[in-house]
This record gives sequence, structure tokens and C-alpha cells, in this order.
Amino acid sequence: MSRIDDTFAALKRRGEKGLVVYLTAGDPGYKASLSYLRAAAEGGADILEVGVPFSDPMADGPTIEAASRRAIDRGMNTGRALAMVREFRKDHALPVVLFGYYNPFFRYGASRFCKDAKSAGADGVLVVDLPFEESKEMAPSVHKAGMDWIPLASPTSSPERIRRAVDSGSGFLYLISVTGITGARKSLPPEVAAWARSVKENVSLPVAVGFGISTPAMAREVSRFADAATPAVREIPQKGIEVNSMPIRLFRRKEEGDKKIKIPEGMWIKCDACLEIIYKPEVERNLNVCPKCNYHFRIPAMERIRAVTDEGTFREFGEDLESVDMLSFTDTKKYTDRLKEAKKKTGRKEAVVTGMAKISGMDVVLAVLDFEFLGGSMGCVVGEKVTAAAETARELSRPLIIFSASGGARMQEGVLSLMQMAKTSAALARLADSRLPFISVLTDPTTGGVAASFAMLGDIIVSEPGALIGFAGPRVIEQTIKQKLPEGFQRAEFLLEHGMIDIIVERTRLKPTLTQLLRFLTASSGK
Repeated sequence: MSRIDDTFAALKRRGEKGLVVYLTAGDPGYKASLSYLRAAAEGGADILEVGVPFSDPMADGPTIEAASRRAIDRGMNTGRALAMVREFRKDHALPVVLFGYYNPFFRYGASRFCKDAKSAGADGVLVVDLPFEESKEMAPSVHKAGMDWIPLASPTSSPERIRRAVDSGSGFLYLISVTGITGARKSLPPEVAAWARSVKENVSLPVAVGFGISTPAMAREVSRFADAATPAVREIPQKGIEVNSMPIRLFRRKEEGDKKIKIPEGMWIKCDACLEIIYKPEVERNLNVCPKCNYHFRIPAMERIRAVTDEGTFREFGEDLESVDMLSFTDTKKYTDRLKEAKKKTGRKEAVVTGMAKISGMDVVLAVLDFEFLGGSMGCVVGEKVTAAAETARELSRPLIIFSASGGARMQEGVLSLMQMAKTSAALARLADSRLPFISVLTDPTTGGVAASFAMLGDIIVSEPGALIGFAGPRVIEQTIKQKLPEGFQRAEFLLEHGMIDIIVERTRLKPTLTQLLRFLTASSGK
């Protein structure tokens, strides 16, 4: 008997119904996704469905489709999904079903995939878009590897098709409760119960019902006529984070209802990536890097400066410069109102901090963009201050370090903001002519006109892990070139692999790395 068979046998002995939990592998990141698998195993799931991301899904609703897209953008693929199962299997015996579309498995190689999946610890395979008539290559390979081939049936499947699908499969029958795509629904069609009972009476496999099961009450309803329930994926908004949905909402077999996690004010924060609740002082001691998943939180400019400079050595200049509304610009708000709000929020007059400091005893000039001030956008004052930093470095014969965190040029200043790209680039060219080093540090995000100018002109280009780096967004690029972008496109790791940046450095190692680079770059000149 397989682990899946054992699970359903144990449920039957206890008089319980199973909980099958689906998660998209790699969303919102590898480590976070692995932690979700473990949390689901420890939180009451009986079987895990690990979704292998695919760029062109057919039956997935917007939530799973978005999760797959994020996972692909972060470098998830079939091989890494298998690696995740292997790592999960080290400390959990819960059955795992690999859930996906045929194209990724075909490209991987069907026989090789089955062999590697079994080696990783998978127990079953469910291929959404491969009906039993077309599964003559894949299904036997799955069975030969010692795994279950999970059959599918939908409300439009005839009794004969369901019987033939079940004959070719094992483990359990996945019964799709509704036609259409996955996703939360207010209620299930009233005919589902009778249909599921009829199917269950005429097949030899346990029956798990999925698609559209959106509340604990619906899960309990399904448990009355099926052997297991697969809840729908539901978005759970998380304020202020890039990935604003959790892959799953667990439905317990016990009637405990929905519970919201309340975070005490001040002392605890929730990680934007793994969603773990972490003791805030512990995160701050780790330079605002999550100790659970290594996610690098966005931080204000002064925190960056304190993290890399010698204590008490930073001396700011240009702090009195501030933007004016030269174009009388108004979008949904007046530009002047946006500036007032940004100043109140950050306590600063502009989106960049410039000054002089020492790093491990070496004199440097710094320019640090602050994403909290209008998204770190580059207007005339930002361009002027970055240029002044480069000119100061040249006059004093000191290395220049710029920390970028920006959405690009500031739209409220129109073409005047675009002129800053040329202005800052010219100042850096003069610095290069003086044979003085410029180290560019890219943080999340570095995009638009900043990425297209001074951010990518460093003698050494350093990046924090996972930083978003690029000019236009991936959707705009895809619509322009009419092609799918590569996996992990516009992330620091992708750019390092393709030679666009020189090194990725974790924040806790940034100061010693900058020290080493400065010593190397200034050794020959003695500066």
C-alpha cells in the first residue's frame, strides 16, 4: 500500500474525513513556500498537493495563476519543486501529490520526472490537462516509479469516462465540484452532493472533492458525502507587502471557524515573505533581515547609513534642498500635497540623503535613496544631490557609494526629471576620468530611470538578495516583445547569472564587503 492508501485507511478507521491542502511551490519564495508545507503538515492536513508552477494554466483561477507567476519570477521550476519536496520529506511523512500541467513534465522528460519525483519523496502525480486517453506514456511511468496516478473527473464526465479514468489511476479520485476555474465561491451547486455520492458508490477509490470549497462550513458539507475535501485558494490581504496573498487557508476537520492572527502593537512584526510573526528586536538586531527566511525588509536611508558607516562619522550635506512644483502638476492629488505628505512621513525634505562618512576608517561620500519618500523617485533635487555627491567625491578624491532604492524618474516633474539621467551620468563620467572608484549598491526595488542611469554605472555593482532590478515592468516588456520572459527575470539572482551585476551580498555582510572592495579599489592610488 502507498502512503496515500495508508492515509485513507487510517481516516476510515477513525471515522474521519481527509483534508487535502494545495500550495503553489515557490510562492512567495522557496524558503517561505517550504515553511508553508511544513505548517500545513503540522496544522492538520492529511495530504499535500504541491503545485508545480506553469506560465499558461487552463483551469487555475486568478489567485493560483498569480501565485504561479510570482513563483516563476522567483526562479521556481520543476526541478526546484522536486528539491522542495525532498527537503520537506526529511522531517515529514505526510503524503505529497505533485499537481501540475503536462508541459513542464514533458520538457523535464516524463520518465526522468517520475524517477526523480519518487526519489524526492513524492507519492502521487496529478496532471490537470492530460485525460486518460492521452496518459498512456505518463501514467505507466508514474506507476512504474511506485507512485499513484491521481485521476480527475468533472461534472461533465460521463459514468463511463469516470470508470475508465479510475481504472487507469490509483490513490484517490479528484472530483471537480464545478465547471470553470478554481477559486472561492459563495456556494456549491446543489447537485454536487448527489453526484458525488453516485460517483463514490460506483468507484473503488476514495473520492476527494475540490474547486470552490471556500469556507469551513462548505468543507464540512463536502465531508458528509466525500472522503476528503480540497479547499479553494483564497486571497488574504496583507497590508504593505509586495506579495499580498497567502497560498492557502486551512480548513480544520474540527469546527473551530476562521481565526485571525492578531499582532501585538510594537513588539512583533510579520515577515513580508514567509509571513512568520517575529520578535521585532530580533529583526532589528539582524539589520532588518528576517531570521526565518532571509527576506530583506526595505529600510529608510538613515538606517542604511548607520548599518555600513563607522559610528558618529556621517556628516550630511545638501539637506536643505527641496523640490518645488514647477509644472503645477496634479494627478489624483496635487504634487505639492504629495510632497507635504512625504516630508511628514519621513521627516526628510527629499528622497535622497547625501553626506560624507567613514567605513572601517576609510573616507567615503555617500548618496542613499529612500523609497519611503515618493518611492525614491528621481526629480530635479534628487538629480542635483546625486550630482553634488559625485562632484564632492571628485573634489576630495574620495570613493563614492550610492545606494539605490527607486521606482524611477518622478512623473510629477515631467521631462525635467528625465534630464537628471544625463546629468548624473555625466557627473559619474567625470568621476571616472579622475580614476576615483564608484560602488553602486542596488536594493529592492531599483527600477526605471534610476536603473537606466547612475545605478548601473558603478565600477562594482552590488545587490541585496532578491532585489527587483530593471527598467520597465515584466508585463509591459511581455506585451511589447510578445514573448514570455525567462524565469526569475529582473531579480538580482537572474542579473548576476547574466553578468549585469557583480555580486549579491546579504545586508549583514555588506559593511565588511564594502570595506574589502574599498581597500582593493584604493590600494594602487593610495586614496
